[in-house]
Amino acid sequence: MIGGHYVLSDQKHTDRYVEKTRFLRRVDYLQILADMIAKAYSKKNIEVVIAPAVGGVGLAAIVAVRMMQAGFGAAGEIQWGYAEPFRGKDGELILYELKRGFAQMVEGKRVLVVEDVITTGRSAALVVKAVRANGGNVVGLSAIINRGRVTSLDVGHPGYFKPLLTINLPVFDPVDCELCKFNVPVNEELGHGREFMLGRK
Repeated sequence: MIGGHYVLSDQKHTDRYVEKTRFLRRVDYLQILADMIAKAYSKKNIEVVIAPAVGGVGLAAIVAVRMMQAGFGAAGEIQWGYAEPFRGKDGELILYELKRGFAQMVEGKRVLVVEDVITTGRSAALVVKAVRANGGNVVGLSAIINRGRVTSLDVGHPGYFKPLLTINLPVFDPVDCELCKFNVPVNEELGHGREFMLGRK
């Protein structure tokens, strides 16, 4: 976790940022986290693991492998895939889509959705919606970290909602942000600071 001044995906501000790439790029760490998720859903008869692109893609693949190796799936094989974001002209996230054959893969299957860090729950909820729109049965949603007090309702009631870690980090509306009032520079390298600063120019 890194201190500073950051802008989140919902445009709210925070003084602490979870830099997920620091652990996602370590395969050994990722395997440990994937094992924890796999065990939490060991009795859910998962057939497909789906994640939002791009952050959750590696996690989805390793969770599927670890579940299959441990014999946790409904059958001998557990497939995995990802949903791709579709954005409007202003860059706003509108929906997630299952392409490249993943729509057919989830149809009629028991699906686990996995995410790396949940901040607002919007991306996860849109992936849950996409799976259901293509005939998949979402039986659970997991994440490494729930950092935004996100509830099952926020992510579309995906069945069993079990993040590995929930932390209640402070967030501020831009108009009330003490960091802005004291001219603490916005970090443009992490989060959505660059878009925020461009919008102010």
